[in-house]
Amino acid sequence: TKIDGSEWNKRNVFIELFFNFKPFEYLLSFLYGNKTDETVEAFFKDIFDVKTIDIVKKVFQQLNFEDIKINDIQYFNLFILTLFVIKKTEAGNNISLPDKIKGDIRNSKGYEKLKLLQEKLLENNITLPEEEIIYLCLYLNDYKYYNNYNGSIIESDVDYKDIACELITDVSKKIGIDITKDKKLIEELSQHLKQTFRMLNLGLDIINPLSDEI
Repeated sequence: TKIDGSEWNKRNVFIELFFNFKPFEYLLSFLYGNKTDETVEAFFKDIFDVKTIDIVKKVFQQLNFEDIKINDIQYFNLFILTLFVIKKTEAGNNISLPDKIKGDIRNSKGYEKLKLLQEKLLENNITLPEEEIIYLCLYLNDYKYYNNYNGSIIESDVDYKDIACELITDVSKKIGIDITKDKKLIEELSQHLKQTFRMLNLGLDIINPLSDEI
């Protein structure tokens, strides 16, 4: 099947395909190696080289991502994207990003971590270009740029803290308890809104593995 459109949009379609293939816990089990679903395993091995999958899994185990505070969805997403950009690099289909974005990303913690990923992969004879490392960073950072309707990248001026405060104020009124002074709640809700906006803009589904249990 041929997917038309920009390289960015093609990648977004690929990500959506993975996240819609099976329930998230099945996908995560493949990464962690816990009771892997045979269909998921076959799906991965049909798309990616088995040796490459094993190398990337091993490298992920060696790196500690806790210091950049990514959740399971981001962690799994980074895993499949790493496999994907390796495949793209081997085919000579690398992405191109504006210099402004590249300059900003290089100052982030996520970039420092993914440079270590790049080095570990190189030790296993897998080369990832700088452009692809920065592309992966876009899925980790609370980034201030996004794609508008015509594909241009523009700067976001959304104040997530204000939105979080408004939501918390409304909830306080409804439950009759003042939680508007809870700074940690405001900070974490702001972070959640920011991540949600970014994931939607990058073409990702917002997945809550526990939603069926609520």
